[in-house]
Amino acid sequence: AYPNYILSEGNLTLKNLWMVTAERGPGEEHENAKFIISGANTRVIIDNCIIEKDRGGLVRLGANNTKVYVTNCQLRNGGNRKIFQGNGRAVDARTFYFDTLIVKNTLMHNLVDRVFRSMGAAVRHNYIEFDQNTVFNIGGRHGSFQFGKVKEVKFTNNLLVNPLMMGTVKSQLDEQTQPDKEAKKIFTIDTLYSDAKFTFASNNIFFTE
Repeated sequence: AYPNYILSEGNLTLKNLWMVTAERGPGEEHENAKFIISGANTRVIIDNCIIEKDRGGLVRLGANNTKVYVTNCQLRNGGNRKIFQGNGRAVDARTFYFDTLIVKNTLMHNLVDRVFRSMGAAVRHNYIEFDQNTVFNIGGRHGSFQFGKVKEVKFTNNLLVNPLMMGTVKSQLDEQTQPDKEAKKIFTIDTLYSDAKFTFASNNIFFTE
């Protein structure tokens, strides 16, 4: 329903770009889902780019079995402060699955919703890694990192400052709930498989009053 900024169907490399996918006046909505990775079994490299001002996911997955590498980037200013409803994410898998997602040395900030959302595909994500990133001022409408149906996660050496600014109140869970349906959390693991592997190490999390 929305015009596309980038709708990739094959292998794609983006380098040294500043992508402002939508910008309007004060109080108006940004456009939604302007950059969608739509090629199944493809490889996408995003390096040294700034992506901002999308109401949905700044990097949004729209096809299965992709390999996506985000390095040295800024993913910022996502969502609409006047219309919360969950929108505003750095990486959004929706109902599709990654073969590989690696986000390294990237700055992610001023997002209304989660940094990473996985709604859980029919097939599991194979490997997801967040390493050496700085994350700050995340509204956390439904938490910060939602690892749904993931086989292996590596979350290491990241700095998180104010990753859940809306707090954990149940009243904010009106659109989508966490697995326990009680409170928002910085990390959620929606489905823990018997062969799953999770590595969380050397991360620092800070809050200001």
